Amino acid sequence: MRPLLLAACLSLNVFVATADAAPSNVTIVNRSSWDIYQLYLSSVNDSEWGPDQLREDVIASGESFLLRGVPCDDYDVMLIDEDGDRCEVRNVDICGGRHQWVINDRDLLSCQGY
Repeated sequence: MRPLLLAACLSLNVFVATADAAPSNVTIVNRSSWDIYQLYLSSVNDSEWGPDQLREDVIASGESFLLRGVPCDDYDVMLIDEDGDRCEVRNVDICGGRHQWVINDRDLLSCQGY
């Protein structure tokens, strides 16, 4: 079973240009060996996951995806990889400016406990 795709966000590189309450654009860069098929966000105050942010898109290994207009909040994030493995990261701060998340193999393996 391949490792899941997101412990990445925990050690992902998040860069914030501004710290106001404006919606954010988040570039997700997949430097892992696995494709990302689904990405869900949930406010840390909400017990339900929102819709799949990728819809019909896939973030292939070596590719990136721009998620636009994410409302300012602290989020839990869940990614699902090509094998259906899932990884959850809690309390990701997305508030204003531009963010970049770089997901690599080490991040994914740590999500699986390796």
